[in-house]
This record gives sequence, C-alpha cells and structure tokens, in this order.
Amino acid sequence: MNGDFRNGYSRKESTRDVYIILHLLRKKTPFAYARFNDGEMIAIVNRRGIIARGDQVITPQLADGLTLSLLHEQENYWKGLICGSCFPDLHPMALKLVGNYPYLLSAVALVNRNWRTFILECPKYLQDRNIVWIGGEDQNTDNLSACPGIKIQKAFRFKNKNTWDCYGDLKDLASEFHEGDLVFISLGPVSRILAQQWFSLLPRTTFIDIGSVFDPFTRDVWHPYHRGWHTGFNAERRCPSCN
Repeated sequence: MNGDFRNGYSRKESTRDVYIILHLLRKKTPFAYARFNDGEMIAIVNRRGIIARGDQVITPQLADGLTLSLLHEQENYWKGLICGSCFPDLHPMALKLVGNYPYLLSAVALVNRNWRTFILECPKYLQDRNIVWIGGEDQNTDNLSACPGIKIQKAFRFKNKNTWDCYGDLKDLASEFHEGDLVFISLGPVSRILAQQWFSLLPRTTFIDIGSVFDPFTRDVWHPYHRGWHTGFNAERRCPSCN
C-alpha cells in the first residue's frame, strides 16, 4: 500500500495516500499516522532552533522523542515523510532513518491537494465512532459540526506554544482512551511522539496526527492549502510531488 519514496514520489502516489487513510477509517482498522515534515526533520537533524510556525523551541529531549518515533516500527503505524522535491536535503536523511519500512505515506497526505477530499469523505466513516480531541487552548471543537459526522465526545486542551513542556501530563492521557476510539491530535511536533507512543501502548485504538487540517473550523485560521480549492486548486505553493 505504501508509496515508493526511494524512487521519487509522484502526484498519483501523493493523491493515493489520502485514500489509504480513508480506507483504514472505513474498515475501522486501528492505525496511527505521524507526520515528519520539515520542522520535525530539522529537530532530528539539527537538534536546535524553533519550528512549528514559531510555536516550538527544539530541546534535546524533543529531538530524541521525534527520532525514536521516526525509527519505531509497528504494523499499521504509518509514517508521513517529508517531500523530496520540496526538501531535497532532508528527504534522503528521512529515508535513511526509516530504512525498508512498509508503512510509509507523505507527510501531506491530508493537506495540500488532498485536503478537500479528506474533509468531504472522512465524515462518512466517523458517524458511529467515539472521537477524542487532543489540541490547543485556542481550538473550538464545537465548530466541527460544520463537518457533519464529526462529533467530539471528549476534548483535552493544552497550551499552544512550547507544548512539549506539557509532555508529562500528555503521555498520561493514555488511560482516557479505549479500544475502537479515534483520537485526533493537534499539538504541533509533540503530536508525532504521542501518536507513536500511544499506538504502541494501545494498538486497537486509532491515533491521527491531524495537525492544522481542521483549523478553519476550530480556529478560523485558513492556511494556503485551505484556500482556493473551490475554484479548482488550493493556494499552497505548487510542487511536482506533493501539491
């Protein structure tokens, strides 16, 4: 099912990734999806700096956690990898770390050209799911009613900046999840670590590092990939691989 990142990544493969996730949701197959995009790879490689649109200072502990999550191997633990066309220096480093691993997707499987498909299709498969939201203090999940079928049963909110500081409290939330739950995590880089660690503890629960996918509803924030799709394409920078 995975794309062949080692020989480049085509538009067709990038588009297919969203359908892999939708298929898993439709079949109610437990899985985790953690995205290792430019910020995460910068943290892993450089171990210093500021990422997540200025919201997260990289610490050695965060870098270690991201590295372990990128290296982790488990059935249906899907790693979203950085685009080789957009980041030709970081992409080979990600490939070297993951090695011959079967569960690979693009880090932008749910955004860019795939965002509209995911937003329109995923609610069809969520109407009978118990959905838990782990996100920032500025996220209003009540507004997700704009996506019929998505109803959050339980929400936990943490500070928006330097959320890694809350890791101790966050990891303990594992006791709040149950078999069959769907957990959306929207907390920057720490989301990648949590998705992996919680899934390793609870392999019958689904964890999706959802990022900014629902920002127009929960925060009234429209990123370039959210804008313009209704006129034929989104406003994100064009890319031969990921957009």
